[in-house]
Amino acid sequence: MDKLQHEAGSGRYGAYRRLLDISAEKLEILRQGAFMDQLERFNDLGDEWDSLQKEIEGLEKILEPTSLAAENERIHEISLQIVRNQQQAEHLLQQEIGQLSGDLKSVHDYKTLINAYYGMNRKDQIAYYFDEKK
Repeated sequence: MDKLQHEAGSGRYGAYRRLLDISAEKLEILRQGAFMDQLERFNDLGDEWDSLQKEIEGLEKILEPTSLAAENERIHEISLQIVRNQQQAEHLLQQEIGQLSGDLKSVHDYKTLINAYYGMNRKDQIAYYFDEKK
């Protein structure tokens, strides 16, 4: 039983280390400004994050409270770094959303202008042809 507790604790620590790696990689993708180019990788990291969270929850059910307390001291610093990475990533995403919403508004304004002057969105367009009188 003691060996099982040790393995579960090591697995939990390793899962938190991997969460830290994932948060750092997602943050780096956002810092590079390549979010849209690496959207698939970003989503894959999110899926891996979710599975690691489930794994951690399962390991915490196996571990005894005394083992959890001792393990929490090792994990505390990792958790703080994960939170910092997540906050920075959220800030960068908010900036990206702000920029995209500004771009979307510009496109909407341009479309409105085009429709006002050229009427390209009219549903009742009828072609009139006039023959020259002879």
